[in-house]
Amino acid sequence: MEAAANDPKRFTLDRDSIEIVRLDNPTPAGADPLPPFPGGGTPGGGDPISEIDRIVNLAKKIFDIIKENRPVVDITTSYANAVPEGMTHWSQLAGWTPPQTNTYGFYAKNGWGSRVVEVTYQVIRQHSGSYKGKGKFLNSVTVQPLHVSVSWGYKFSMKFEAPTVSNVGTSEDPVASMLARLNWSIDTVLQHDEGTSIYDLQGDGAYREIGGPFKSAAREGARASIQRAAGLFVPAAALRGAESMRAVAGRAW
Repeated sequence: MEAAANDPKRFTLDRDSIEIVRLDNPTPAGADPLPPFPGGGTPGGGDPISEIDRIVNLAKKIFDIIKENRPVVDITTSYANAVPEGMTHWSQLAGWTPPQTNTYGFYAKNGWGSRVVEVTYQVIRQHSGSYKGKGKFLNSVTVQPLHVSVSWGYKFSMKFEAPTVSNVGTSEDPVASMLARLNWSIDTVLQHDEGTSIYDLQGDGAYREIGGPFKSAAREGARASIQRAAGLFVPAAALRGAESMRAVAGRAW
């Protein structure tokens, strides 16, 4: 408390500085085996799926990813899915893609403009699982922290939530859709702040960010390049203007 009293800006988050930047992906993961089916299940044990358009999440709807600066998620057991209701084992669905990833950087600064939170994480999922050639479903939807760096006096937490799954296809050929939320919080002795980033994932591979302080690394890089170029061109323009003024002055004499 004494340090915060002496230097409140150091322990005050600049909310306007919070940004999530989509980064280049790492090398795509190989074809990992599917995680254990939630609640068990026996391979090849009957065929109870009668309505493939009734899509549910048979795994977890909410779980911690980072808790007070520590990665705590186990991606082999903490994940969500969007599959036909009534399925009992992964062997009933086929055609899954290898794990697909999108990588992000989460950054925040304090009142002095110093970066106090730097977190890299990736959103992972498998899609295109089908039942007898019909449907496109989702599995192994989770978030993996790759790097967590938080300044002293700050506590950062992140939680995954999948509140809804639905069918955006047809009853005969369903396409699973999942709304995923990453809820984050940042705490100091002086302040509590929280927010959410929202992602839309589909069984056919469609993926997009639909809410949150997102920025594109490519767009930000292009903007910086334009600004640098402008900095080079402005002096040249000013120089030409000065030369024109000198020429006019010379003719006047």
